[in-house]
Amino acid sequence: MLLGLVSATHGHIGGKSFAVYELPDEGLEEVDLHDGSIGEWEALLGAPSLRARPDWVDSAGHYVTAITEVPYGVVDGDWRVWLAWNRSTSRVYFAMERRDDVHIGSDAGEGIQDAWQGDSISLMIDGDHSGGEYAFSPHIDSGVCCESDEEYKLANNSQAQQYWAIAEPPRVGYLGAGAEWVNRPPYSEAGGMVAGNTSVLEFYVTVFDSLVWDSPDRSVRSVFSAGMVIGFELEVLDYDEPVESPLVLQIAKQANPWRFAERFVDGVLLPSGTPQTVVVDSTWGGLKAGFRP
Repeated sequence: MLLGLVSATHGHIGGKSFAVYELPDEGLEEVDLHDGSIGEWEALLGAPSLRARPDWVDSAGHYVTAITEVPYGVVDGDWRVWLAWNRSTSRVYFAMERRDDVHIGSDAGEGIQDAWQGDSISLMIDGDHSGGEYAFSPHIDSGVCCESDEEYKLANNSQAQQYWAIAEPPRVGYLGAGAEWVNRPPYSEAGGMVAGNTSVLEFYVTVFDSLVWDSPDRSVRSVFSAGMVIGFELEVLDYDEPVESPLVLQIAKQANPWRFAERFVDGVLLPSGTPQTVVVDSTWGGLKAGFRP
């Protein structure tokens, strides 16, 4: 049944689909965001949803960016990512184990606004896969929004959300209005550690179809079920020197995914109950699922 479900799913961008494992309520107790380990993710979910190679590296062995091609190297930068979903909380869970020859931290202070200045990731999520323009600039009319500050606050990151996260200090959050509640439990939480050339980043975020910045009660969470397809983009920033421009790596390799949700790739919500191994074809062919006995 699962194989049929997956084979009928087509990626929003170029046929790219990736596994998002179900994390049932009883599994939440086994996930410790603050232990600095991906051991429980491997035990609960099996194979990672994404890997640096092939998901950010082309068949010729290069990291692909919008500007240049950089040779891939396990020591230079390599990572594994697990994505999971929880039905009752409308959360997406994330775990990343990353190896890097040089770790450049972010001077994030008490917030997340400067995360991009160091090694970091940005996770963009469209819970109902509706696409469209979701991020705006105040006082710049895009034809969709925004003629006033209030209109901007209501529209920006409402139908889809962009989150930034760093491993040290562990932090996850978004930059829209309402960050004082969106970026705190029970809506989001992060843990992480950096030891030598290895870092672990773990977090969850709540996904909204309509995020009302000044009202958690009026905000509409995404409703998840097995077989659904969500949209997402995962951007990885890798610095070698603090003052240099980072290597910016995206899955879909589309312009301005921070603004347009139709430029995301697909995440297939897989059901719990059957351990799976998942491999994404190196030619971006799509998601293949098999079963372990």
